[in-house]
Amino acid sequence: MEDSIQKSCWGVTLRALTGFAGVLFLAYLFGTI
Repeated sequence: MEDSIQKSCWGVTLRALTGFAGVLFLAYLFGTI
């Protein structure tokens, strides 16, 4: 049970990091234009 909680926690963390990186990347792109 704790394994599934850890996995879902990691999935949420990875998704949040990916979204954050995407926003930073878009901001960087628009900042250079």
